[in-house]
Amino acid sequence: MNKTPPKNAKHRLGALLRRRPGAALLLGCYGAALAVALGWHLWGFAANRAAYASGALAYAELTLDDFTPVDMERRGDVLFTLGGDPQLVLTDAQRRVENLEIELSYSKDPLLETAYWATPGQEYALRRMAYPGADGTYLLPPGGGQSLRFDPGTVAGNEITFKRAVINTRRPFWAFFLPSAGEVASLAVLPGLVAAALMVLWQSLPGKKGVTGHG
Repeated sequence: MNKTPPKNAKHRLGALLRRRPGAALLLGCYGAALAVALGWHLWGFAANRAAYASGALAYAELTLDDFTPVDMERRGDVLFTLGGDPQLVLTDAQRRVENLEIELSYSKDPLLETAYWATPGQEYALRRMAYPGADGTYLLPPGGGQSLRFDPGTVAGNEITFKRAVINTRRPFWAFFLPSAGEVASLAVLPGLVAAALMVLWQSLPGKKGVTGHG
């Protein structure tokens, strides 16, 4: 008597997905999102290395002279904040920037340090904001910007001592695949929302009631 061979995990998964196409759609959306994210990071690495090779991107150590203080008064390497929105603007608009490391000390703790980037003709905006990564480096998207603004995130009456700043530090290959907090949140939520919307649309089609299946 012939015995039916036991089903392996692949067959069991396939049977489950056929019975529950909603789960298949959800897995597909997450798989597509991960593939897009991986492609984006690979493109960022390739574009970064090409920019270094062509000379369009170069490491540079900056001094306070490279920045224009806004809403601050400078005395040597110390800045005194005058209002509620102090800024340091990178004055060399011809210099391409993809990442920034900056070290400052404060007489009063800052609230939230942020950086903004722009290309010629653009204004600084929330959608072009960069937050520091785990190592304190502000990462701009591939291609970066030619204008950079750093906001110390403090108020009037603070003394800020400029210590060091560098741009365009060459990052190792693996560093291009470290997701930001925003990317992790997006990958966790958006594919599920897309899958839910597609399922609702599918079930609204004639003859497609009960597509999620049971059992």
